[in-house]
Amino acid sequence: YCIAYASRKKKTNKKISNKVVYAILVTIVFILGVLAQIVLNTSMNNDVVASLEYVEDASVSYRVYYSENPFYTEPYIEEGKTYIQEYVDKITAGFSYEVNYTDDIKRGDYEYYVQAKLIAYNSEDPSEDLWTKEYKLTDLESVSVKDDSNYRLFKSVDVDYQFYRREFLNYKNSLGVNVNAKLVVEMVINNHGNYPNLDDFEYGSWVKLEMPLDDATFKIKTNSSVNQDTHKIVKFSETDHEELYIRVIGILLLILCGFAGFVLVLFIVINKNKLSYYERVLRKILITHDRIIVNVEKLPVLDGVSVVEVTDFDELLDAQGEVRLPINFKEDKKRKIAKFILISDNLAWVYTLREGDLNEDTK
Repeated sequence: YCIAYASRKKKTNKKISNKVVYAILVTIVFILGVLAQIVLNTSMNNDVVASLEYVEDASVSYRVYYSENPFYTEPYIEEGKTYIQEYVDKITAGFSYEVNYTDDIKRGDYEYYVQAKLIAYNSEDPSEDLWTKEYKLTDLESVSVKDDSNYRLFKSVDVDYQFYRREFLNYKNSLGVNVNAKLVVEMVINNHGNYPNLDDFEYGSWVKLEMPLDDATFKIKTNSSVNQDTHKIVKFSETDHEELYIRVIGILLLILCGFAGFVLVLFIVINKNKLSYYERVLRKILITHDRIIVNVEKLPVLDGVSVVEVTDFDELLDAQGEVRLPINFKEDKKRKIAKFILISDNLAWVYTLREGDLNEDTK
């Protein structure tokens, strides 16, 4: 009784120890994760020194002028129409750009220019550019403003459509390849500014129109990098050495949290897939003596026979060697009890394997 009690106590202690280890690992992962999050958030919450918001607006309008022809007598064709390539003489484009800040800036410098791009591309793959040539339509112009929150500009240019078409045909005919081409006319704006407590800032924008050079009739598309979103320029306080050290500590805590999490997962997997001592003993019996053991749905009734309870499976094997009959076997998996019965005439030998009766340390 003392031995059985000691065995059960050791098994209970082992189960309790596994639960304790699991609880400790979960606690460590949780604490390290929380600490790492707190430390990293603390190190990254730099104060805002200064901020400035701005909104841009840009557009392009155009008129298409035809050369003298027998069908169209009006001086120009309004934008948004379909145009006949053969009759197009020039296109007058007017580019508008405006920027509004939420506060006066100390100084703003704006540079802008208009250029044309002739782009020849693969007829079968329009995304594959084969040749690009740029043409300067205006010189680089600069404007400066002081203590103001608004800036506007307008620039008008004339585009000789047939000139660029001839350029394209010269390229196409000289190479003898099947290519298409388009003409892009764009105004490019570079903004530079200065605001109290902000470093000098800069950003660029563009607005353009695009048209094909190889279609008998065509439409003109307009596009811009500008939208109606509010943009924000922010300067944070610089990170000092103390904040840097705190950030390093946070990263180390995060690494330790990941390692502890890995150990926790490994611990769960190992204990989930690990066979108990009872399962290992039963498996060894069944594999070693599978020729003489019969797995039955229901054990035979032992009424009217003499029953010998054996305490060791080897004793049951000795009896089986005498009577040469199969051993009946059935397991109660929930209770972890396996029963082996050997019957010969009016005599039965019974061996019961119970998890609670096994002590791995004494085997």
